Amino acid sequence: EDIEGNSGSFSVGMPEGFIRKGTKAVVVVDQISHGRDIKAAINMVEKQGGTVIKVSGFVEVSEINARKKAIKGYPVESRLFTEDF
Repeated sequence: EDIEGNSGSFSVGMPEGFIRKGTKAVVVVDQISHGRDIKAAINMVEKQGGTVIKVSGFVEVSEINARKKAIKGYPVESRLFTEDF
């Protein structure tokens, strides 16, 4: 998956067969911001037949609102929000 960011683009990948069909997965990240990397991870899981049941992050950048943009439709769990600081 190619990801376009503010400072350029990069690619992430997952070996073919890493996710078995029917596998339930949780995408875990340290920071939820724009959500482009999370969306790429979701796409990779789903292309291999898995189902993402939740996105979990330690810190969520509240002002960007990735929940309603890039990762809309998936349950999101965060421990801290930037508005808390």
